[in-house]
Amino acid sequence: MQEENNERDALQPAFQALNSKDNKSRYFDLHDDALVTHAIPGNFPANKEGMKKYYGVLWRGMASIS
Repeated sequence: MQEENNERDALQPAFQALNSKDNKSRYFDLHDDALVTHAIPGNFPANKEGMKKYYGVLWRGMASIS
């Protein structure tokens, strides 16, 4: 149970940033600049900047629900 609470506490800032209506970019501040991505499409760089671009495209495409 303690481990589950620790995981929840660690993820809470990410959930809050992603659910923000005003400033989702705070989500990226939670990631190290040396981030290497493995799950975003290949036409985006496999780094933090590529993740920002990819999520930006998604969020603009779903503006009414984000």
